[in-house]
Amino acid sequence: MEAAGMTDNPPNLVLGSSDVRTPERGVVSLQDDGTIQHVNARMEALLGAPARELIGMCYSDACARFLQPRVEDGEDFVRRVRTACEHSDTVEDVLAVQTDDGKITLHRYSSPMLDSRGSLVGRVEVYSDITVRRQFEQEIFERTNELALLNQELQRAQERLVHAAKLAALGELSAGVAHHLNNVLGVILGNIQLARRRDLDPWLREKLETCELAATDGANTVQRIR
Repeated sequence: MEAAGMTDNPPNLVLGSSDVRTPERGVVSLQDDGTIQHVNARMEALLGAPARELIGMCYSDACARFLQPRVEDGEDFVRRVRTACEHSDTVEDVLAVQTDDGKITLHRYSSPMLDSRGSLVGRVEVYSDITVRRQFEQEIFERTNELALLNQELQRAQERLVHAAKLAALGELSAGVAHHLNNVLGVILGNIQLARRRDLDPWLREKLETCELAATDGANTVQRIR
């Protein structure tokens, strides 16, 4: 017999235990009519019932009786079990189960068993404790989000530094231009004032006053730029 589509999964932890040195899974095999044929010790611990009570019992009924009260969305879990058994589906899902030691997370792999001719002869279900793995995955997810936020903040800080550098460069450029214009306007104003001391034609004096006013206004504009 072979389990159809069964894949190689990495070793998992003992049900309800975080001891990574003792990988073990809960296994239950069913006959073609859905009755329990065999359970291992870990499956007994998971269901909370001895093998002598479970063997020969309808598996979906056993899940409804022993697991449903302790599984989140227990009714949906039992429905999935019944559907898989009725349609010979291969199913993988994840369950949150309450135990005496607290809540654990189980990965459930369920597959039909076929004989050499491809005829259905039964079913096997494997329950693996992935609580620690899920905790690590959650921690990695949280750390990844934290790093993403830090990266965004770093990018914003870099943008602020670039903006500040641009402003500083613009300030240096403005100061250089203002210094140059001040020198030019100083020469113009100095010469206008020297010329106004002479006895000039009224028309020319008026034009010099206009030039002086314009040069003074230019000097004030440069000061504002600085």
